[in-house]
Amino acid sequence: MDIILKHGEGTVELDPVFKHATNGLDAGFRTRVTLGADERFLKVNFMCEDNLFTEQNSMKVHNAPLYNQEVFEVFIGVGEEDPTAYFEVEINPNNAVWIGEIANPELGNGPQRIVRQLEPEAAGIAHGTEVKEGAWGGFLHIPWELAGEPAGGDYRVNFYRIRSRVSHADPDWECDAETCDFVCWRSTLSGAEPAFHRPRRFGHLKVQR
Repeated sequence: MDIILKHGEGTVELDPVFKHATNGLDAGFRTRVTLGADERFLKVNFMCEDNLFTEQNSMKVHNAPLYNQEVFEVFIGVGEEDPTAYFEVEINPNNAVWIGEIANPELGNGPQRIVRQLEPEAAGIAHGTEVKEGAWGGFLHIPWELAGEPAGGDYRVNFYRIRSRVSHADPDWECDAETCDFVCWRSTLSGAEPAFHRPRRFGHLKVQR
């Protein structure tokens, strides 16, 4: 089991050295993630270090395509098996949030689709961000009822970060493999092109009451 959380009993800090999505090599910069749990929420606190172009993120509207710029992301699905359905929750430095229910029937070997999107208030997600010199971070409190509450407390999860490596003059810039790092807590090992939607690579989380 990768992560065990007990309701109301401390936190767990993940390995801060995330891996590149393509090949699993160490990112070379740190993404600090601390997890906690209570009766209502999975509590995710994070800090994206060595982030030099934070102020260039221009998106400020919930459910805009935040994944085209710098974001921190959480994927969570119910059960021990590789999930063909899961929730994707993203947050950017401007405290804009993207929430989608994803169907991925081929587990990354074919296209995935967005089943529905939710506004943060409707989903019951609490969120916030802070920007520091050379870093940004914040929190996501994700209700258990959003992802589902399995009898055994088993989930599959992964955590991601997109970080720009270059300065962008265009406020509508978009990340790609040439200008940005796509990194994961558990690398998706996607090959030539970075990809996050690889459920077989999600880690295991057990939540105990």
